[in-house]
Amino acid sequence: MKGVYNSAFKKVFSNGFYLGLNYALNFLIPIIITPYVVRVVGLEKFGLISIALYIVQYLNVAVDYGFNLVGTKDVSLNRSCISELSQIVCSALVVKLVLLIISIILVLIGSGILFFLDKEVTIFLLSMTLVVGQSLSVNFFFQGIEKLREMSIVNVIFKSLSVLLILVFVRNEADYVFVNFYLGLGTSLASLVLLIFVFTKHGISFTKVSYSEVIDTFIKGKDIFLSNLYISIYNYSNALILGLFAPVEIVGIYSILEKVINIVRQVIGVFIQAIYPNTCILASQSYSKLLGFLRPVWLLFSLLIIISTFLIFCFSDEISFYILGYKDIDTAFFLKVMSFIPLFVVSSSYYTIVVLSNGFNSDYRRTFFLAALISILFNFILASILVLKGTILSVYLTELFIVIMLVLTVQKIKKNNLSLSS
Repeated sequence: MKGVYNSAFKKVFSNGFYLGLNYALNFLIPIIITPYVVRVVGLEKFGLISIALYIVQYLNVAVDYGFNLVGTKDVSLNRSCISELSQIVCSALVVKLVLLIISIILVLIGSGILFFLDKEVTIFLLSMTLVVGQSLSVNFFFQGIEKLREMSIVNVIFKSLSVLLILVFVRNEADYVFVNFYLGLGTSLASLVLLIFVFTKHGISFTKVSYSEVIDTFIKGKDIFLSNLYISIYNYSNALILGLFAPVEIVGIYSILEKVINIVRQVIGVFIQAIYPNTCILASQSYSKLLGFLRPVWLLFSLLIIISTFLIFCFSDEISFYILGYKDIDTAFFLKVMSFIPLFVVSSSYYTIVVLSNGFNSDYRRTFFLAALISILFNFILASILVLKGTILSVYLTELFIVIMLVLTVQKIKKNNLSLSS
């Protein structure tokens, strides 16, 4: 038993290191480019960049279709069978391609008919490189087989290229339309290289995918996709709804605050992705094995998040000055207020892993469907009255609701396992 846990811990730390390397640049990108872009193009244009990015994120969620979790789990449980892995990868790519085509059609229709700012169509279209990169992504394969070295190195190289392109070619206010384009270009190139590696270095072969297999893949990923969609709604709708009641500059400020908090959120994302393949295997063996492994790892990780929260709170003045280039008491104050959000997110992450590893996907989906509805409702009501303060308050209320719902689901799982063992 001890040997099983030691092996699992070693894999988690190895995965965590390479995922950390991969995501380290995700942490550094906003730290490097946000102050630069804000100073070059101004808060108003930065707000427009953020709005385009929030909208494109919805399409990213649609194109990924939950493969970050469903695909990882399928690959993890079938890693010893090349033919099954080939089927999983090819089915995923076909589904992603179909969703990419639908996304492009929607973008063309929206840009020509529905987009609310005709003069800003260009930035929205150029931001689609991010969606193309997501459609080609096979990160779920490398996470599932727990061989993350090459994935991490390739992603770091091409994301660094994106940063370099922004620093070199975004030189004045008019260049703001290219910021998201350069970010997506690096992502697309990284995904393309890794896709080639999957078929040339890992024994995966092109496999014919039938119509019924595509439908099965859609059905299998439905719960996680809808959950991710609902998560995106409550994550990305905040700024969009705020934009209905506040100037674009205020949206830009909120986006800056959110980017700082998202640095910690991404650390939590690394934690979930590093630990998830092992927790799926342990959950398939027994509930007690899952908790015996998860609890000590999660406690140590929670300590890291608490320290991060403390640092953001204490250095909010310095952080806001670094990004804006000038002292702004209000921005620093709101950053202090938002610094506690990761504590709610890390709490929900523990319960998320337990819920998904045990296959309670429909309960997970239901939680985030309700969270999305609550988030939209709170945002419209509170942002219309309190503007930025209302948006931040709605975030806290939504995060609290998510924690409560996931705790109730875990209690359901616990009772289910107790009844099976008795």
